[in-house]
Amino acid sequence: RGNDKGAGSPACAWMRRAPIPYTDMSGGKNRPVLVLADAGMRDWVVCAMTGSERPDVGGIAITQADIARGRLLGDGWARPGRLYTLNDSALRVVAGVSDAKLAEGKATARALFA
Repeated sequence: RGNDKGAGSPACAWMRRAPIPYTDMSGGKNRPVLVLADAGMRDWVVCAMTGSERPDVGGIAITQADIARGRLLGDGWARPGRLYTLNDSALRVVAGVSDAKLAEGKATARALFA
């Protein structure tokens, strides 16, 4: 799926906002995520994003130049080491990323398991 299917069904090439828990499970934050894959049953594999200037090892820079549709509030980093499975009811469209940036995110996430 390379295009937006509407508010209730995210496509893989979209950045979304979603509630992401802190690693210590003490709470969470509504933050952008990069949708990487359709996990079926209206669930999606996503990686968290950050606006921090010091990204994780393997972080992927995402700037306005990487956006195929929509607009970013600011440059950020996708964090393929922070993978989550979320239902599409928790996701809201932020922007559409380029096919090249999506491919980079998927390749980096896959490399974690190599």
